[in-house]
Amino acid sequence: VNPIFLAASVNTAGTYVTLTYNKPLGTPTAPTSAFTVVSGGSTNAVTSVSVSGSTVILGLTRTVGIGQTVTVAYAAPTFRSISITTNLGSKETLDLSAPGALDTHT
Repeated sequence: VNPIFLAASVNTAGTYVTLTYNKPLGTPTAPTSAFTVVSGGSTNAVTSVSVSGSTVILGLTRTVGIGQTVTVAYAAPTFRSISITTNLGSKETLDLSAPGALDTHT
């Protein structure tokens, strides 16, 4: 069974977004190009992707301001030879292709 997305948050400094799932995720992680982040109405390029336990941490190019709306979208890489975020059973995680708003600085 694929991990279930639980929550998302932006750190106090506004430099990264953390996506939390219901169970530990495996590695390797998806490339930065698989994620699209929009903050304050503008694309905010992802500079890094890391997995730690049940969280995916996305480093951002620009700082997210307090109260800004942030959306995150995930597009699975086209080629299976590209690493994607997987669970321990090597299944793709949540498809975030329909982004939703999340609270910032909570």
